[in-house]
Amino acid sequence: MAQHADILDETESLKKPFLASILFHGGVITLLVSWNTYLQANKLVLGTTNPGYGSSVSVNSVRSIPLPARHGPLNPVAHDTENQIPQRQPEKAQPQPKKVEPPKNAIPLKSRTPEKPAQHDYLRPQYRPQPLRPNQVTSNLPQAAVSPMYEKPGSPGGVGINPNSLVGTQFGAYGQALMEAVASHWNTAGLAGVRAPTATVNVDVLRDGSIRNARVVQSSGNSEIDRTALRAVIEAVNPPKRIPPSKAASRLSWQLLKRRLPFPVTPMKRTLPTILGTLVVGVCVYLVAQETTTIRIPGHGKRPAISVPDLRGSGQAQQYMDAFNRTLWNELKNSGQLDLLPKTFYPLQVPQQPSDFKIAPQTPSMTQWSGPPVNSNWLAFGYTAVQNNQLVLYGWLFNVQQPTPQSAQLLGKVYLGTLDEPGALKVAREFAADILSQLGVKSLVGTKIYFVSDRTGHKEIWGMDYDGSNQGVLTHYNSITSYPTVSPDNTKLAFTTYAKGNPQIFMHSLDSQRKLPFYNPHASLSAPSDFTPDSGRLLLYYAPDTGNSYTQIYSAKADGGDLRRISNCRCIDVEPKVNPRTGSELVFVSDRGGLPQLYKMNTDGTDVVRLTNGSGEATNPSWHPDGQHIAFAWTKGFEPGNYNIFTMDVATRDIVQLTSNEGRNENPSWAPDGVHLAYASKRGRSSQIWTMLADGTGKKQLTTAGSNEKPVWSRQ
Repeated sequence: MAQHADILDETESLKKPFLASILFHGGVITLLVSWNTYLQANKLVLGTTNPGYGSSVSVNSVRSIPLPARHGPLNPVAHDTENQIPQRQPEKAQPQPKKVEPPKNAIPLKSRTPEKPAQHDYLRPQYRPQPLRPNQVTSNLPQAAVSPMYEKPGSPGGVGINPNSLVGTQFGAYGQALMEAVASHWNTAGLAGVRAPTATVNVDVLRDGSIRNARVVQSSGNSEIDRTALRAVIEAVNPPKRIPPSKAASRLSWQLLKRRLPFPVTPMKRTLPTILGTLVVGVCVYLVAQETTTIRIPGHGKRPAISVPDLRGSGQAQQYMDAFNRTLWNELKNSGQLDLLPKTFYPLQVPQQPSDFKIAPQTPSMTQWSGPPVNSNWLAFGYTAVQNNQLVLYGWLFNVQQPTPQSAQLLGKVYLGTLDEPGALKVAREFAADILSQLGVKSLVGTKIYFVSDRTGHKEIWGMDYDGSNQGVLTHYNSITSYPTVSPDNTKLAFTTYAKGNPQIFMHSLDSQRKLPFYNPHASLSAPSDFTPDSGRLLLYYAPDTGNSYTQIYSAKADGGDLRRISNCRCIDVEPKVNPRTGSELVFVSDRGGLPQLYKMNTDGTDVVRLTNGSGEATNPSWHPDGQHIAFAWTKGFEPGNYNIFTMDVATRDIVQLTSNEGRNENPSWAPDGVHLAYASKRGRSSQIWTMLADGTGKKQLTTAGSNEKPVWSRQ
């Protein structure tokens, strides 16, 4: 039987593949070198701001252009000059009588006629340098031409241009005009006394002077500062001021300083080389790129630092102090607007009442809290006791930066609660709410979050406190009940239920928990969406129960009467939300362009404008209390195809993503403080209600049982 050779033992020649590889790579390298040579041969490079690596010419921005110097000895005024202005001709010289020489032994006498001064040469006078005095100041610098077209201008109204910007060094006149416009439009009436770091705003200025892409890229932490500064820049170029001629749009770099406050501002680095060409004193320099521009505005970057030591109780009150201290700390921390200092830095002696403070160096003193290592601005302290079978809290808030306890007290109050753990939690929340109020922070104590839950076996409307406590069911229709919305005055709750077969809008009183009358026309879809700011009308969307009917937006009175149609489109328009500040415009979701996108229009249905860019699916809009921003769910961003939470500045279209890689996140709802958001997040088999701060941090899960969705935060 013939044996078969093992093909693995046979040798295989690599000569042909090796030669083919060499030829292929050689061809690629030759093509790249040829292409680069062609580009270099057709590229005019007259200069660069970063010479090196083969570059031999450097072009830099300067404040002034030196003129050729006439070398010579230093002098206090200038080098020799000649007057080139035509002058009058000198008078013809008259013949002078011959002067008779007096005898050598004659005695000189004073003449009664004064001698005439010598005749000057008016035709071509020349300056003759004088000897330098011992203290004469001289300079080795030559003459230089200075023009407002390229010199760095002043700073009107506390607004200055980045010294590294070409607007500040080559387009000074244009930059000066824009600075004055920004300063005149910046409304800082409500910002007096603000001292904090800076925020960053970007804006593109086009060749015709118009702008686009104005956006806050680094928030100051104070929405009022961000908003007013951004609008000042937008309004400063309306109507646009045309920039000097150039070959392309330029991006300007600004630095806005808070008026009356000398904050240092660090210039931003250029992320692109430079702006296009400039003509100065006959020298034409053409550069080949753009420059990044950044507007900087002072803001509240630093939060108030507060110390909150554990309070102690006397007698029976001590057993509830762990729950009290934990609740007080969490209430202040979860506000997102205070910096709670670590307890490990606190002094060993903690005051319980104002009389405990002593004058330094005796302890305890306020300097122990205001100085290192604590470095606190505020101190919350007190104690609890039992009186008449009630828990009594004596609480104080001190500004420890003050010199004496008498001037430091900001809050001193007595709080009463039941002698149990719920009573301790109650007084802790009330004390925290008063501390936040004294520090200018809006407390969420008393606000509610309404949501949809199936934990009873049917979808019903539930409610809970802002921190997830006291969860309870509000409806018992044993059917599909969804789409809750609460009135701004916190008296009415509207929702959709299928309890009677077809979808109908029901209205409940939050005071009596009873059903209120509401007229429902026959519809295949009917859902409430929002109340007007005065709580008088309800925005809803529904599709009439007829063939080929589209879901459209309507408004009605709180009892369902006076139904008015707002949108009119052969498309699906849903989820209208009215601006809480103006009440004159609303945002909604529509598929009129294809995929669901966010749109804005007036409450009468006019001036429809798309807000999102048309890509992905954008849904669930929610207005910020300031009426300038919205939160929404979108399938774009860092996790395309999955819904995540975003915020948008409606005026500038600046978008920030808050969630990613954390499941499916939808239905954002702003808290009344404008700092927190509630939303539904599905990170497994069920959806739960979460909250977070407006910058995407501080995420906290509030529900765990069943599946929960569509949260709505009450406005009071």
